Amino acid sequence: MSNSVSYCRPAGLSDDEDDDDDGFEFSRDYSNKNVYIDKIPESKESLFYSALKNNEIDTMKTMLANGFHVDQPLRGGWSPLMHACLLCSLPVVEFLIKAQANVNFSKELFTPMMALCKASSTNEEELLKCLDLLLKNGATVDATDRNATTALMYASSSGHIDLVRRLIEDKCDVNIQDTEGWSALFHAVAEGHEKVVQVLLEGKARLDLIDIRRRTAFQLALQKGFDDIAKLVSSKKEKTEIIGRRRTSFAK
Repeated sequence: MSNSVSYCRPAGLSDDEDDDDDGFEFSRDYSNKNVYIDKIPESKESLFYSALKNNEIDTMKTMLANGFHVDQPLRGGWSPLMHACLLCSLPVVEFLIKAQANVNFSKELFTPMMALCKASSTNEEELLKCLDLLLKNGATVDATDRNATTALMYASSSGHIDLVRRLIEDKCDVNIQDTEGWSALFHAVAEGHEKVVQVLLEGKARLDLIDIRRRTAFQLALQKGFDDIAKLVSSKKEKTEIIGRRRTSFAK
């Protein structure tokens, strides 16, 4: 009976890869139960992300002082500022921008401002303060991601009315269309955000734009069952058609 030892390798490593110390210590168990002990220390990226998520400014400050780069990609290839914006963490956003974080850093063209406008936070006051910090430090208002989606579109879809209003005040292009042919108005209509729709209309959102399915915002509203919004976004021609249909139905 042989007492030879077989070593198990961590997932992702093949037998023909370099056998130098890979951070694992193997236990020799002659009963054929091979055990390895994970001795890999937590990465600096994980430590920084944890500090960011928990608003531990002092920890981040120390790590930056010791050589960690303020734009070092973390989870998903996002910069720390992108994560802070998605979390709507005002103290962290402020700290990172003061530390010279790139406000236009992008992952597949997705930017910190887009992350902020996509945030699930309902604290409109803090969202607005974060947006102001980005704008004051040179964030590009009309940047588009790989689907040609803008920060305004994300804000409109998320129902962040104050962000929508501020972006319009900052002269963003209200009528840019994404790869689906949707403008910010379409995004607001699709999610049933009536107040956002009103703000966009005040900001000169066009009613005659057509998406790749040949629909206007009015037709999209009808399909979604948002009758009140449909009334808001109907063009003169569509209003005339509606009145004509009603007269015809009454005549019958």
